[in-house]
Amino acid sequence: VLLHSLLHPVPADFTKASLKEMVPEWTYAGAERAVCSGVCLAIPCFDKVSPNLSGCGCMPLVYSDTLCDFDYFFGEVLPRLRTGDIFLSSWPSKAGEWAETGRCMQRTRWTHVGMVYRPSDSPTILHSRDRIFGAQVHESRPMIAQMLVYGEMGFRDGQGFELVDLETWVKDFLDKHSHCTDPDSEGTFYAGVRMLEKFERTDAFYSALQEKVDAFWHRPYEVQDITMAAVDLCDCLPGVSFAEMKSDDSSLFCSEMVAELYKAAGLLAPDVNGAEFIPKNFDTTSWLWLQKGARLSREYIIASAASMEEREARGYKNGGKGVHLSKDPFGPAGFWGVEAGKEMAAVS
Repeated sequence: VLLHSLLHPVPADFTKASLKEMVPEWTYAGAERAVCSGVCLAIPCFDKVSPNLSGCGCMPLVYSDTLCDFDYFFGEVLPRLRTGDIFLSSWPSKAGEWAETGRCMQRTRWTHVGMVYRPSDSPTILHSRDRIFGAQVHESRPMIAQMLVYGEMGFRDGQGFELVDLETWVKDFLDKHSHCTDPDSEGTFYAGVRMLEKFERTDAFYSALQEKVDAFWHRPYEVQDITMAAVDLCDCLPGVSFAEMKSDDSSLFCSEMVAELYKAAGLLAPDVNGAEFIPKNFDTTSWLWLQKGARLSREYIIASAASMEEREARGYKNGGKGVHLSKDPFGPAGFWGVEAGKEMAAVS
C-alpha cells in the first residue's frame, strides 16, 4: 500500500479522496482479516490515546470477549448496564461494500459504537427519553445514545442523534430475517457491550453527560468522508497533519460523539481530538487510556440467528421479509415484541 501511494500521485484534496480508489482490491478483501488490514493505524508506542493491540494483517486478530446466548445476554447482561457503558455493533462484511473497507481500515469487526444512557441511574438529572416513543419506554431501561445515518442501521427512520431502547434496537438489528430482503446472503450481525469499571459515577458525571446529550439532540450525522480518521500511521512525524481530522462537532460520526461524551464526563483528556476516534478505539483490540483509573470490561457479545428456526426459537413475535423499519407496524416492541414499558430492575 505504501509503495502504491509512492508510485501514484496524491490528489490535492487528499483529505476528501477515497482511499478505496487509490489502492488495489486485494489489499482490503477479507475486511479485518485482509492482508493489509490496519496498515494505516498509528504505531502503538506513539499512540497515547488508544494504542492498537492487534498488530497488523499478518497477525491473528484476538478480542477479549464472551459470546453470550440470547437469553443470557438479555436476561443477565442487559440489566447490569449503566450510563457510560459502551455499545458496539457489527454490520456484515460483503465484497465491495462499505463494511468490508471500514473493517479493513480499522482492523476490527465493529462498525458502530454508541454509549449506554439509563435515566434511572440519576432520575433528577438524566431527563431524556426514547427519541420516538418517549414515556412509552420505561425510564429504568438502558438506552443507546448514538449517531445514525439513515438507511444503514437502526431500523427507525431519521438520521443524526438517536436515543433508543437498547433491547429493542439490538433485537431488531440482529433480526436479519426481517429487515434484510435476502437474509441467507448476509453474514452474521453482532452487537456487544463493554462495562465502564473502576469509576465512580457522581452527579457531576451525570450532569456533564446530560448537558452534552441536550447539545447533541438536534445534531446531524457527519456527512464528510471520515476515512482519514483511521489513517494515523504518520501522525508521529513532526509537521505531518494532512491526515488528521479537524475537530468540529457541528455534525458527528458515531465514535466522535462517544469520544465527546467521554471528554465531557472527564473520562478522556480535554485536549483529545474526538474527530480522530473510530469504533475500534472502543473495542478490546485497542487499549483506551481512560482518566481517573477507569477502564472498560471485556466485550459481551451476541450474534444474529443463523436460520429461521433459530429465530423462532428465540421467541420473535413479529417480522416480515425486507421490513426495514419496525417502528410503524410494531411500535416500541419491535420485531421481537419487547415489553418496553415494563420496569427493569438494575443488577450490580
